[in-house]
Amino acid sequence: MADPRLLKDLDGRVDLLMANPPYVPDWLRIPPEYGVHQPPEASFSGADGLDAMRGIAVTAARLLRGGGVLAVEHLDALVDEVVDIIGAAGFEDITSHPDFTGFPRYVTARRPAG
Repeated sequence: MADPRLLKDLDGRVDLLMANPPYVPDWLRIPPEYGVHQPPEASFSGADGLDAMRGIAVTAARLLRGGGVLAVEHLDALVDEVVDIIGAAGFEDITSHPDFTGFPRYVTARRPAG
């Protein structure tokens, strides 16, 4: 997700980037049914659960054209941190959206035009 060579030929040409990255902090224990069918790296993302998010924000900023949109799922308890990471990567119009239970679950943001 954070490899600077990833999809290099698409730099500045992508209209929409959607991601459901791993976002569980390493210290958080999740119900066994979540871990049975997927490897830990599909759920866990560093001490704070945001390692993948940091990489996605940088990569999305590189890949998206001006006006392009990023949509990314996150742990509900980390919404403020996710908004900060996305904003620091240069995105605007950052909006948090709830899941069907009302918890903040994903963020959309727009790459500035120009």
